[in-house]
Amino acid sequence: MAAVLTETDFTKLATDIAERFTDTYYSALSGARDSIKTFYVAAIAQDNGPTFQDRWVKDMPRTHLEAQSLNVHVLNPSIKPTAGMKKKDAAHNMSLIVQVSGSMRIGQPKEGPMRGFSDSFVLVPNDELGKQDVGRQWLIQSQTFRFVV
Repeated sequence: MAAVLTETDFTKLATDIAERFTDTYYSALSGARDSIKTFYVAAIAQDNGPTFQDRWVKDMPRTHLEAQSLNVHVLNPSIKPTAGMKKKDAAHNMSLIVQVSGSMRIGQPKEGPMRGFSDSFVLVPNDELGKQDVGRQWLIQSQTFRFVV
C-alpha cells in the first residue's frame, strides 16, 4: 500500500521544514559562512566554485538578517513514485518553495539602516544523507535573493 500523506501532513511538514531551514540558513549566513556551501545541491558543472566560495567567506561584508515573514508551499508532493513507500520516507519525497522577507543590515549587526530583502528557495531532499542521517536533510536547488535599497 502506498504511503498517503494528508493535506494536514503536508502543511505541518512543510512548515516545520521551512522554519528549521530558515533559522539554520540565516544563522550560518550571519556567522558561519564557510558552511554555506553545504546548504546547496552539488553543482553538476562548476566554474570557479572554490574561488567564489573563498571570496564569499573572506571578502563579503558581514550581514545581519531578520526574517519577518515566512511562506512555504509544497511544490511537488511526490518526487519519486510512492508505491510501497513508508510514511516517513514519503515525508522526505517532496520539494518545497520557501519565501522569506524581512530586514537586513550590511556591516555591523547593531549599527546602520535596515533594508528590506526577500529570498525565495526551492528545497529538495538530500538523497545523499549518510546511514545516520548525517548532513543536511534539505538542500537549496534554486534561490532568488532580492535586496531593497
